[in-house]
Amino acid sequence: MKKIFFTLLFISLSWLNASAFNHAKSLYTSGYYQLSYDAFFTLFTQDSANQEINFYLALSAIELQKYDSALAALERVLLIDPEHTRSQLELGRIYFELGDALQAKKAFSKVLASDIPNDVRENILRYIGQMQNISSNSKLEMQLALGILHDTNINNGNSFLHPLTNEMVNPKNADSGGIISGGLNYLYDIGEKSGVVLSSSENFYYQNFSKESDFDLLFNHLESGVMFQGKQYQLQSHLFVESLVLGDTTYLNQYGLLVDVQTQIAPDLMAMLKSRLYEKAHSKANQVRDADGYRVDIGVQYAINSYVDTIGIMIGSMNEQRQQSIRNDVSFSAQDIQLWMSKSIGNWGNIDFVAQLSQSKYDHKIINANGSNEIRKDNGRYLALTYSYPFSKTDLISTTISTIDNRSTHKFFAYQKESMSLMYSKRF
Repeated sequence: MKKIFFTLLFISLSWLNASAFNHAKSLYTSGYYQLSYDAFFTLFTQDSANQEINFYLALSAIELQKYDSALAALERVLLIDPEHTRSQLELGRIYFELGDALQAKKAFSKVLASDIPNDVRENILRYIGQMQNISSNSKLEMQLALGILHDTNINNGNSFLHPLTNEMVNPKNADSGGIISGGLNYLYDIGEKSGVVLSSSENFYYQNFSKESDFDLLFNHLESGVMFQGKQYQLQSHLFVESLVLGDTTYLNQYGLLVDVQTQIAPDLMAMLKSRLYEKAHSKANQVRDADGYRVDIGVQYAINSYVDTIGIMIGSMNEQRQQSIRNDVSFSAQDIQLWMSKSIGNWGNIDFVAQLSQSKYDHKIINANGSNEIRKDNGRYLALTYSYPFSKTDLISTTISTIDNRSTHKFFAYQKESMSLMYSKRF
């Protein structure tokens, strides 16, 4: 009797799933892409290894321009069936829309090598004809952004009363200004089978305030290295050089090694490991102070439901040894945890949220006849909300609201600030 019961239960559940799949598919074919995406995502949570569910989830995501979700779903299909020609074709289309000629070439080449109808072949050749650098193994991208910024506390002041002089110390200073940022990225694919890509990038950020030029900021970051792409993981190893100019002073020069590992450990679940080793020299009060340190971050990113495209968490730890002067050393350590969520709202753009909690410790050692230590502890909170709207394949407008609250055992370093920015970005 039990055997008959479970057999009937299995048949009923199979019928219900088939009915739900057909309903979701009818939503897609009728053009209700958000509804079909939600329906297929619900089915995906019940059967994440189903090839047809993942494929139609990808098609729905493509129509909503949720390209990250579509790529993840298509990759799952290809893990099940590496010869799934339609998935390779859709991958090529996505990379074409994203302007990634190298990846589009790989996907389209696999489709052209299979037995496909002539009209599909002609369509692919039209795509290829529109990509000027499709025959090259290299890819060059440029991005430029312009914007405006308002900061309620550019000097990180907190306006406290000095106990001895009875005067206000470190008052807040609000100001507005302009922002210019940009980047240049170059990739060279050594070979399709090797999965090895050489990469180099240069990025800068310039912030100019209207009143206080001492807090104008110019940051440069240059890195170059190698990236290896496997079916389920990506490994990057880069050397980097950074500089920070604050006002008229070169405040920081830094160089080191970056290692970044990402691996797909389950459907829609990615694990990340990032590490940084560095040496740096920073200037303060006309003195150059050296430091060396490391930072390690580990985290995961996954889809939680159809209402949140991606959610992630990252835990980080760093340690740094600074030589303040011949007789002064500082040991600095910090730990933080960051949570982020991203939600595509279809043709209306994207919403991103970031929250971070951090704690740090400064152990200031004074080397003299008696010897003494001064320990400072900080606890920080950071929140940011960003809305971005792509009004073309290469043009994006975004606005960000953020707040920082840093609490410290030393009054001078405790502060609160809010900032708002509006940016226009163009990709070339």
